[in-house]
Amino acid sequence: MRLALACALLLGLADLSHASARQDWRDIQARQIAQAHAAVARYRDSAVAEDEGWRSGPVAPLMGEHWSHPDHVAPIAGEPIDFRRPSTLVYSEIAGRRQLIGVAYIVRLGTFDPLPQGFAGPEDRWHVHNVGDILGALREERPVIASIGRWWVRRKLAPDGRDRLAMVHLWLDGRSPDGWFADRDRSLPYRRLGLPEGSWRGDTIEVSFGLGLAHPDGCEDELRGKLWLSGAGRQTRRSAMAACEALAGEVRAALDNEEPAREAVAALAYARLQADLDAILSPDEMRRIGSLVETGCGAPRDRAD
Repeated sequence: MRLALACALLLGLADLSHASARQDWRDIQARQIAQAHAAVARYRDSAVAEDEGWRSGPVAPLMGEHWSHPDHVAPIAGEPIDFRRPSTLVYSEIAGRRQLIGVAYIVRLGTFDPLPQGFAGPEDRWHVHNVGDILGALREERPVIASIGRWWVRRKLAPDGRDRLAMVHLWLDGRSPDGWFADRDRSLPYRRLGLPEGSWRGDTIEVSFGLGLAHPDGCEDELRGKLWLSGAGRQTRRSAMAACEALAGEVRAALDNEEPAREAVAALAYARLQADLDAILSPDEMRRIGSLVETGCGAPRDRAD
């Protein structure tokens, strides 16, 4: 009897210790997120960001428009991250105006560096862009641009050779159904299309990608960067864009349907677009697009907090 009581007491103490540790990192994480919010509050007006030297960059589906600052140098693996100084501002046009929807932090990694110790707790999700792979794909069809890119990497971005860019997003408004640090914000296409608040919560990433096509800029956002990197000829790019626009028209026509039917059309359209691209683009062109794929996307850090 005494042994049983002792075991119960020890288990209870262990549970309390675990709960206390969990609350500790939750509190630290909340402070870090609050720091980020306060640091970028003035940039909710994108004109302020532009006046301070931030410049617009690539647009990605479910990720928005990424802005960077030429004077901001990303820390390297092992250096502390200043949550008051994001590497990237993320904007998206919603309800007719450009809105600040998130920020991102970048850490430069060497070949064998692990993913960063970022926000407190195990919830932040880091992915890695391998700049060397992207430049290698670019060199096949655009050697001059690739050469300029290699010069920029050696002189500006990564003179120390750390050219793997680990990135984590922080979605500022809390609408992302997959949490503060999701790789992508699945709510974004719904909000851009003016669909009901919260209607995205039960849907899949494929549905969100499909609905994204229905926006007037949907096919441009989905394909422009990929087709440029692929090195595809003009006619091939036109064919790919035409296939996308045809599917986007089907999704637009379904926007007034009941939710299950609308989502089914969107998911099918996105799957058909992938099949169309496989048919239109050559294996080499698809391989070059593959260099953009983010490694580690979707996986939490391999560590215990």
